[in-house]
Amino acid sequence: KGNLLQLMRWIAKGRPLPLADIDNRRSMVYVGNLADAVLRAVQSTQAGFRGYTLADVDLSTAELAAAIARALKVESRLFRCPLWMLDAIGKLTLGDGRIKRLTGSLTVDSNAAHDIFGWEPRVPFEQAMQETAEWFLSTQR
Repeated sequence: KGNLLQLMRWIAKGRPLPLADIDNRRSMVYVGNLADAVLRAVQSTQAGFRGYTLADVDLSTAELAAAIARALKVESRLFRCPLWMLDAIGKLTLGDGRIKRLTGSLTVDSNAAHDIFGWEPRVPFEQAMQETAEWFLSTQR
């Protein structure tokens, strides 16, 4: 369960977000690229019956938020807030791990998919964000 949809809602509403100082790494995969990878794995004679991890791009939460704002054509309203303060506020207000999931790193290695069945993301990240933003806006009407 991710925070991407909630992050998109906040950015679309123009909310200032204390994410500018987050220096983490998150792996992202666009659904179209995921579908392409599944198809390539099924067609491959070498893929076998095993699991693969996939990512189009690794980026920080701050970079992701800025990309979402560009795709939604709204101002990126990120501001600096020390991570320790963000964690403390999150614990006091949310009482769970949502802030850690937003600020922590989670990356995967796609090398096996690249090496074994030649997968490369077809849709570049900026285009994937634009298509995701278009989908998001169509659901908000």
